Amino acid sequence: MNLGQILLLLDQLRLVILFGLGCLSLLFLILRAKWPYWLMLFLTGLPLCYPLVSHWHSAQDHPNPVTLPLKVMHQNCWGENPDTDAIFDHIQESQADVVMLQECPPKLYWRIRKELCPQGYALSSDFENYDPRHHHRYNRLVILTKGFKVLKRYKLKDHPVLVIYGRSFKTGERYRFVNVHLERCYNVTEEYYQGIANQLGNFDGKTILSGDFNLVPWSHYYLKFCQMLGLKDGLKGCGLIASFPAPRNAKAGYKAPAFLPIDRLLLTPGIRTQRVDRLPCLGSDHYGFIAQIAS
Repeated sequence: MNLGQILLLLDQLRLVILFGLGCLSLLFLILRAKWPYWLMLFLTGLPLCYPLVSHWHSAQDHPNPVTLPLKVMHQNCWGENPDTDAIFDHIQESQADVVMLQECPPKLYWRIRKELCPQGYALSSDFENYDPRHHHRYNRLVILTKGFKVLKRYKLKDHPVLVIYGRSFKTGERYRFVNVHLERCYNVTEEYYQGIANQLGNFDGKTILSGDFNLVPWSHYYLKFCQMLGLKDGLKGCGLIASFPAPRNAKAGYKAPAFLPIDRLLLTPGIRTQRVDRLPCLGSDHYGFIAQIAS
């Protein structure tokens, strides 16, 4: 691992480092450390905090009244707990208009196909077989839509990116829903993100892109990727929504703190996020979220 990769990894771990500085401040308090130590701690933490501030507070770029809200559910499904009933139950309870799943296990996929499709969901999936290249042996991407006529669906060449085009039955507006599960940022270069952006291209309707980015939102790669796509961070101003790691066993008493907000939502600039709620632990090693999208 070269110096650039080490710096990139440290940038991803800002929240972990801040947590360590918080523990160090408690130690200073117990030991009654002198003010130069506190000053050094403050000056160290200040540049680490700066890129995070805007994710709690963001200027509203669309002050118009809320119209046609959409409920979008996002969840990376893989974990050591093989019981996916909790994820399935939450999909049913949420009554989301759009559901984006990554690493969807076969059991959950077939249950969705058998029980949710008759309830009005259109099921779009990139493939049904195991993927020998993936470290879990499969990386099935699933998009469920309700209230849309699916016009086209396809998977990007050589990338785990699933795209569907749909038209709203209510308004006739065209939407593009994109589900992604990207490589870890320290394994790729900027050309990786540029290649995905080039294949996606432009779209004259509304785009909602969600997925496991394996990338934090203050990363240079992430910011450049948003620019390449012409999309904005749909979670900015709603809190960090840290999603990884979650406790892998939903029944375990220990709740691991999540430090990495790597599950993200990107939107066409003309629409906005009204509200985001992080989902509880559902047996995956990621927390999901539900976002209310408004035009």
